[in-house]
Amino acid sequence: HFEFRGYLFFGSVVQILEGVQKGVYVRKSANATADERQSFLPICASPQSIAVECLDGTPASNAHASPTEFVVMDFGRVSGMDATAARGAFLILKKYCRNRGITVVFAGVLPRIRKLLLKNDVASEESFYATAEAAIKFCETHLPARSTFEAHDRVIEPVNMLLQRFMGEPEDSRLALDGVDHFRKVEIPAGREFYRVAQSPDSFYLLARGRVTTSKNADGTIEHDNPLVQLKTVGTCSIFGEVAFFSQQRRYTAATAMEPCTVYEMTREQFEAMKKQKPALSIRLRDVVVQFMALSITITNSAEIVGQTQIKDLK
Repeated sequence: HFEFRGYLFFGSVVQILEGVQKGVYVRKSANATADERQSFLPICASPQSIAVECLDGTPASNAHASPTEFVVMDFGRVSGMDATAARGAFLILKKYCRNRGITVVFAGVLPRIRKLLLKNDVASEESFYATAEAAIKFCETHLPARSTFEAHDRVIEPVNMLLQRFMGEPEDSRLALDGVDHFRKVEIPAGREFYRVAQSPDSFYLLARGRVTTSKNADGTIEHDNPLVQLKTVGTCSIFGEVAFFSQQRRYTAATAMEPCTVYEMTREQFEAMKKQKPALSIRLRDVVVQFMALSITITNSAEIVGQTQIKDLK
């Protein structure tokens, strides 16, 4: 799910191409080296080990990632786009993805932008969805049945396995095992809030089961009890709440369980203890989060990528 914002023009092309290609995983080509490793994974691995790389052929960020099958281009906050961006970025990405068997869909597209995408053969009529949520639901319902994690009643993996995948560590990594004592397993009922806008960031979470929706204030402020608009759905084996936690700023978003969830919670106190007891793990977690934030794409008027929040020194 890639979210864009503002006016997309020729100056945005390079960053759009680079950002999306780094966030899409494909089966590794035969000439790729066996020792390439990744350091970030936003989704779970498949039961079988499938070597992957980024769409542009560079090393991916986790050797255990599953190949991407769907890409959602979220235009909900895009005010306009010129033909150069349509052809120079999105048409090229469409062709790259099509060659790899990846389905690309678009969400929240304004009529004039939709017309431009259709005119330049970037999308077909059936590729458009009113909202990102609708597009994501389409992708979820069309995922192959072989996916181990598509059913919510499957076995919940221990936190060390989630950390191992998330950090791109080998199976025998000691770092992942070191994190077991610092996370607390919590069962969350549907509808329960994890945190609200403007709250102090006292925890972040690894999602082992279920789905979580994140929202922000409709007016863009960081104030209590304002009307909210939905941002995205967080799926199993993802991390959430980490941006505010590591930047140590008031929360810009809220998070709520869409269904019964199992999470592993890391509190501020637990993280401070980890820094003293397991400094290598705390540094590794921080570095992985920085990479995650760099891969989260939102294009502003100057083609700025959202998520590149300055992280305070946690050493």
